Amino acid sequence: MPRLAELARELEARGTDPRVLRELQLELQVLDTPPSLLGRLRQQVRELARRNAERLSGEIAESREMVRIIRRRVAREQVTEDELILVREQMLDLVRVVPAAMVVATNYTLPLPGTSLLTPWLLAKLGLLPTRWREAHILHTLHKEAARLRAAGHTELAERVEALESQVEEEADARTAAAHEAALLTHWDANHDGQWQESELAAYRAEVLRLAGVALRMGTRKRWFLQAEGRIFGPVTLPALQDLQTELPLLVCYDGKSGWVDLRDLLTTAQSTRG
Repeated sequence: MPRLAELARELEARGTDPRVLRELQLELQVLDTPPSLLGRLRQQVRELARRNAERLSGEIAESREMVRIIRRRVAREQVTEDELILVREQMLDLVRVVPAAMVVATNYTLPLPGTSLLTPWLLAKLGLLPTRWREAHILHTLHKEAARLRAAGHTELAERVEALESQVEEEADARTAAAHEAALLTHWDANHDGQWQESELAAYRAEVLRLAGVALRMGTRKRWFLQAEGRIFGPVTLPALQDLQTELPLLVCYDGKSGWVDLRDLLTTAQSTRG
């Protein structure tokens, strides 16, 4: 984000500490770089890992109960709803305090015990991935930095940081929507042109309607599959998906044989059909 680097330089020119914004710039770089290309940022990533390793280790140590519950969930042991709520709350606290890029960095350059359980695909599978997990720390830090600058009398700089915060939120929402739309379109793009055609939309709507009928008859059968962030999980019952505590956009299919449809479209259509 060029505006972040520019603002950091301006803070430094005005005699204000720019380190917070510069660390956020590196965090964004790591998040936006495919793991296979992190070698180009190896030295910067190692420095980020060293600076934050103690903090991450401390957070994991204080979250032993969370890690224990996640391990049980992975092993398919019984976990209560209260325990899941505890994990979700602690996970939200964790991603606000520790950069999401830190988990990427430590797994790549400085592995720490417990961080392998915090990978996005696993948390998505368990329904524990907080909304905007990638940006949670960035947004939290920008908010605090804006408050610090405003308290120091740098109102104009604070407003610019707040504008950056809004930009990060907008980009996060757009990224989530684009990824979901691309995943859905992949399954219905009959002519492979990367765009929805009217015939493809009609086919999709017909499948949603058909699956809504299947849901009413066989929703409680453990034959539904979930697609989250490119990975497929299941089989589960449809009520289990209804109770999934996540704001991630999800795709679902029945018995591995139906077309993939948006979970919200399916549930909404099933509800209207039932009514």
